[in-house]
Amino acid sequence: MNAGLWSSGVRHSGCLLLLLGASALGAVQGRVTLNGTPRDPDAPIRVASSDPTCSHAGKLTTENWKIGDKGGLADAVVWVEDGPPGKPDAKALVEQKGCRYVPHVLCIVKGTIVTFKNEDNTLHNVHGSEYRGKYEESVDLFNLGQIAGMATDQNFDQTGIFKIKCDVHPWMLGWIIVTETRFFAVSGADGAFQFPTGLPDGSYRAHAWHSGFEKPLVENFVVKDGNATLDLEFNAAQAD
Repeated sequence: MNAGLWSSGVRHSGCLLLLLGASALGAVQGRVTLNGTPRDPDAPIRVASSDPTCSHAGKLTTENWKIGDKGGLADAVVWVEDGPPGKPDAKALVEQKGCRYVPHVLCIVKGTIVTFKNEDNTLHNVHGSEYRGKYEESVDLFNLGQIAGMATDQNFDQTGIFKIKCDVHPWMLGWIIVTETRFFAVSGADGAFQFPTGLPDGSYRAHAWHSGFEKPLVENFVVKDGNATLDLEFNAAQAD
């Protein structure tokens, strides 16, 4: 991730940092949580009956906040600033399925090609832009119209945070975070995350980003014997 994106106004978390002893596997892992209740909780989406594919897709709600037990926060991206660089994956996949982007949040190494595939029996488009924050204008990058069953490849050759949306179905929203390093993870339903194994021992800085906040949490941590546990907490009162 381009550190220049976050060179000013960075909030530091009051996270708990624990160092674990050596284990056979070695892992850098942790959990992202939300303290408090968002001012704008997720709400049902009204879908016009004239769009049978989406109106029959089941109960649709916004996907801004996925909060599990004990405040576990899903869809937060955690990565290592200036971590060892990674090679692009062969390809990554984002599906338009049930009138949603699946996955809602994707993190990839710079240079990875993302295949966008329309699995719905309706017209969608993928309108991608570089996200520069809620209070700055995003920069349009591509706009891919897709009929049912169509798949289109898009190369992400720069780091940053990218927002994707469907102009046909305005509630459809997704995020793609592109980093230089392979040491990243997206938190699961319980807020848990784990980096790929192999991060060398040493001192690092972790960033944790969630779409509900203007700036990421930033925290130093130390890997010893291949292990570290990093627990990061967002404060709902600071949500944008």
